[in-house]
Amino acid sequence: MTINNHPIAGRMPLFQQWARQAIRDDWKTNTRRPIKAGMVQYCEQDSLGGGDHIENGILHYRVQTAVDDCTRFEVKAPWKVGGIRVITEPLQRLGGLAWYADPENPGAEIEDEILHYTEKRHITYYGGRRSGKSFSIKRAADAIGRFNPVISNQTGKQLEWRWKRDTLPAIHMPHEAARMLCRVTEVRAERLQDISEEAQKAEGIIIPSVWYVNGNKRTRFGTLWDLIYLKRGYSWDSNPWVWVLVWERVT
Repeated sequence: MTINNHPIAGRMPLFQQWARQAIRDDWKTNTRRPIKAGMVQYCEQDSLGGGDHIENGILHYRVQTAVDDCTRFEVKAPWKVGGIRVITEPLQRLGGLAWYADPENPGAEIEDEILHYTEKRHITYYGGRRSGKSFSIKRAADAIGRFNPVISNQTGKQLEWRWKRDTLPAIHMPHEAARMLCRVTEVRAERLQDISEEAQKAEGIIIPSVWYVNGNKRTRFGTLWDLIYLKRGYSWDSNPWVWVLVWERVT
């Protein structure tokens, strides 16, 4: 499939609503995702030679399996540099037509250290628990000024609703509805805690910070990371290997 004469390689990873807004505002140009290798104890001394590195889109690393013994593992990167991918978004039905479910102008709000946009739509901080606020609406008239219609990038017309349910999760959004295209410019592998303050900004954290507690590195990005990945077994403190995906907006 092509969109605006760009051949599409697939979709980007799924993003939460705040991250999609940050991408639209060009604040977020990086994402980190855990490398799901099923191993967490890595070799301090690499007896196989070559060290941990990425080559031709494949991460080569070593895992401690026994005393003085390391086993080689290879994990292929899920994205290729140069490919153009779509950002998927949730959709909703209003008046028989498709609309983007993300509000056009999220307001300013600070509560329980949750990430919020100011009226200028800049990310200020993310932390604490998730907000339970919903932006669901009942009538198409309510969408004026708050939600955008889904314009097909193939026909140029607003997309008619063709699904049974009134909402469509982002993972199921058709490429025809994509309004954001990104070109992958870099894919690399690194340890999670290697993130710098500049890289935190590229992750969408406008005011990054680094501090230490009992010798352990802490960051605002780490707070966000644990909200998402702590219960999945990839905590900040475990310092897992992660893929770093870097992109530039095409549309």
